[in-house]
Amino acid sequence: MGCACGAGVGALTTTGSGGGPIAKLDPPDTGASGGALRAADGGGAAGRAGSIPRSLRADFKRIRESTNVAVPDAAPGVALLAWTALFGAVSFEVFGQYGPDTFTDPALIFDLQMRQIASLLAE
Repeated sequence: MGCACGAGVGALTTTGSGGGPIAKLDPPDTGASGGALRAADGGGAAGRAGSIPRSLRADFKRIRESTNVAVPDAAPGVALLAWTALFGAVSFEVFGQYGPDTFTDPALIFDLQMRQIASLLAE
């Protein structure tokens, strides 16, 4: 995979696989419930595999197998959602994308977003 990062710069390889966030977000086996990434197929955000198109489920299976991550069918989608939400929230915070007049205390919106991402993973 590559990224064209500006005119005349050319393609730069930034990562070998888009499955990295799935492998990194695999929770350790601590005996705790593990939230959405370890939820049984019948419950939590990761249990809603029925709404995932068949071809995407096949991609998720291939990624899980290549990264040795043992999670339910829908968990990779939840992991990618959390990863992209985290990436976006950090980018907006670091680069001041909300502007100076949107929120009186931007740290509060960032904190709220982090708690919401954590809540999604804990479903």
